[in-house]
Amino acid sequence: MCSSDLLVLLGYDVVKGLILSATVFEEMSNDWRELWKHSLGVSKACGLICEKLRIPDAEEISMAGLLHDIGKVVLILEEPEIYEKVQMGAAKHDLPIELAERKLLGFDHTEVASWLCDRWHLPQRLGVPMAYHHHPENSKNPQMHSVVVFLADNVTKAVGAGAEVNSKVMPIPTIVTDMLNINRDFLEQLVIDLERELQTITVD
Repeated sequence: MCSSDLLVLLGYDVVKGLILSATVFEEMSNDWRELWKHSLGVSKACGLICEKLRIPDAEEISMAGLLHDIGKVVLILEEPEIYEKVQMGAAKHDLPIELAERKLLGFDHTEVASWLCDRWHLPQRLGVPMAYHHHPENSKNPQMHSVVVFLADNVTKAVGAGAEVNSKVMPIPTIVTDMLNINRDFLEQLVIDLERELQTITVD
């Protein structure tokens, strides 16, 4: 398969996202392997959700899942000492990481991701879920992308693959259950399937 065939098969935006993710994450040291594993897990979970519910644009949503914490990556690379204080503050005060970020920095990693998406001219289909994966109820269109990434992020945390030691599993907003039309049985099976998928992930 040549490069032009790959572009047709996956779409330009997905390929651009793949290149971006490889470029950014290869800069990270092994000290941050848990964040990389979490990102891979969220991407896997997005794919599972889309497959089970027959949601279109699965490749795009999975790519948004892979890149959803890219704002953290940038903060870690640019200000490692400050971000370590953010993580310590989150652990000490038992806060979700985004609240600890706002408390110390005045902004959070989703705002960094949104800024980066604008600067890199990424399409809204990737940028919106990266910006709203903690608050899909406030998401712009495509809201479905944000809803799936929110659920994938939290299910991945629930199975023990959070980006931080004290990663918080957030309550599922009504908009998520309503838009996806899911129930407890669906979530329980999703957890089982994701745990199986995560066993295949190795991060060196």
